Amino acid sequence: MVFLSQRRVYILPTRHGLTFGLALILMLIASINYNLSSATYSRFCSRAWASFRSLHTFRNLAHLYVSAGRVAPVFAGDTAQFELVFENTGATRPALT
Repeated sequence: MVFLSQRRVYILPTRHGLTFGLALILMLIASINYNLSSATYSRFCSRAWASFRSLHTFRNLAHLYVSAGRVAPVFAGDTAQFELVFENTGATRPALT
């Protein structure tokens, strides 16, 4: 059983997250270049949304206990399925299923 403390939870971007970050950088460059205040506002709102989603993801994962569940035996070359058991001893986590 592993306790997910604040130092063990890492939120790393996926390929779609990196694409979103690149789009935000291009939006910032274009909005500064063409002096578009609405595009700048949209860019900063999108960045704030991404920051809040990262914070909520971190708070849903921090302070959980993770342990290995049952694993059925398989032959070499077959697909194995692993089960993880999350144990919550603290607050309600509505986004964890």
